[in-house]
Amino acid sequence: AILFLTACGNNKKSTNTSSSEVPKTSSSQKAEQKSKVVEFSTTATDTVIYEIKGLTATYKGLEKDDYEYTLKLAYKNTSNKEYEVQTRNGKVNNISNSDDHKIIICSDTLKASAASEGSIK
Repeated sequence: AILFLTACGNNKKSTNTSSSEVPKTSSSQKAEQKSKVVEFSTTATDTVIYEIKGLTATYKGLEKDDYEYTLKLAYKNTSNKEYEVQTRNGKVNNISNSDDHKIIICSDTLKASAASEGSIK
């Protein structure tokens, strides 16, 4: 299995509103995001697939029913920042990420100093 994870966070509060400041654009914000392509065996449950700056994502397993597969993940955030955890730029039904299709498969908000579990169908 291949999983692409992106985690974004910001706890900065700015009181400086100088008119000479240029606000960040979407492209400059994207350049700051850290992302990682991960490959792992779907039989290796409880595998940490992402760990950086207090944010950990663990692969918990893959479940199959009559119609679909469900990818189970656990998240742990030991930092004082809130993160948006997303899987994106995937390929679904032979449609991959391009200018015409921006695919976000899953998106969860992970509060500071919290843990949760999620699933991707």
